[in-house]
Amino acid sequence: MRFMIIVKASAASDDGEPADGDVLVEMMKFHDSLMRAGVVRCVEALEPSSRGVRVQYAAGQRTIICGPFPTPQELIAGFWIIEVSSREQAVEWACRVPLVDGRVELREAVFQILPITYDDRFERPG
Repeated sequence: MRFMIIVKASAASDDGEPADGDVLVEMMKFHDSLMRAGVVRCVEALEPSSRGVRVQYAAGQRTIICGPFPTPQELIAGFWIIEVSSREQAVEWACRVPLVDGRVELREAVFQILPITYDDRFERPG
């Protein structure tokens, strides 16, 4: 089972402020424990929303909105994708994220889209 551990942004992280050195050390230890356990599949930290773009869809029209975006607590600062045998294991890992303040969200992946196998139902791009 694959899960995404989503680290929610804070006002400080969305302003691009680097994490406190101690927090960063603890985060690297946590990442190392994920790697040693063989459960991490992907990990990424994201740029602040000031470097982001949203595409909003309404009534068939697209509107491009450049960041920064309001309410940083609704934004994502980064994530891990982990593969474990149960939801309980995923919750255990999420509870180990070394945050002093903040929150993480845990979401199960429903299915893996890639790699795509092309056959007569799909046209190969390009």
